[in-house]
Amino acid sequence: MQNKLFSHKGFTAKVFTCFLLQLTNLMKEKNNLLVDVYIYLKQTFFGRRIEKKRRLAIIYGITWFVESVIEKTGDKILGERTLKVAEYELPKYLGMKEDDLIKRLEEIVKTEKNKLKKQREEEKEKKDRFVKELDKKVSSVNESWLKFAREKDYLITPLKEYLKTEINNSFNLIKKRPKLMEQDERFEQEIKKNQARLNNLESQIQGYNEKFIEKMKVACADIFKKATFELNEQQINATIKDDKHNLVVAGAGSGKTEVLTNRIAYLVKKPNGVDRDILPALKGGASLNEVLDVQLVDVPLSSHICSSCF
Repeated sequence: MQNKLFSHKGFTAKVFTCFLLQLTNLMKEKNNLLVDVYIYLKQTFFGRRIEKKRRLAIIYGITWFVESVIEKTGDKILGERTLKVAEYELPKYLGMKEDDLIKRLEEIVKTEKNKLKKQREEEKEKKDRFVKELDKKVSSVNESWLKFAREKDYLITPLKEYLKTEINNSFNLIKKRPKLMEQDERFEQEIKKNQARLNNLESQIQGYNEKFIEKMKVACADIFKKATFELNEQQINATIKDDKHNLVVAGAGSGKTEVLTNRIAYLVKKPNGVDRDILPALKGGASLNEVLDVQLVDVPLSSHICSSCF
């Protein structure tokens, strides 16, 4: 910074006009910080009469001091905060010597730099906590899905609703993220990565059961070939659907018993077939054993199937 930067001797209206023109050009080339300075200079110079030249010379010096801070540090926010404090303290500067004024401005820069450093560290810590929480949430729901997918079974409604709820909670967490994260490219990349994971999970869950049923129709086609009559699409779907609770509503002679026997055969023959007891109970009619003997003739049963009529 040049000596006598704050000297007001010879600082005439003509010099001030040239300075405003030069400042106007700089506003177009550099940053919006000078716009506020320009307006403030005009208001101060034309609107106040207390030591106009001295005040204007001080503002002129402060402006270029702040510009030098921005150019040296590359930190526009630090420059803006320094200018804000300097503007607030402006009345105190009128009686200061040039060296004291420069020293005070350097103190302001140092103080604001430390404050800004602490603020940024706190913001980074807050961002890290948020990303860690989001990663944990997304990883948890992803692990639940992978654990289920390894079983290659029908996606029951309670588990499906749980997964959808967790995914929605994660999306809501992303929506409520601190605004300061939107200004940080690194953290925005983390957000986008987790959004992609959630979108992928959502798409896999969405049509999973429909794809599973179609796959089982092919894998267990031999079961349906052994049926006493050809099953239609609804009957096959009722055979394969394996939710936590299943209800088939049908009229007399519509093939309810055939669906039941085919379902028992499916539960035993499908990949990862059941290894627990199966107890079909019918009202009236003959025993299911004869039908099951046909369906399960080639299956070494590890399950105990007991049928009864009443």
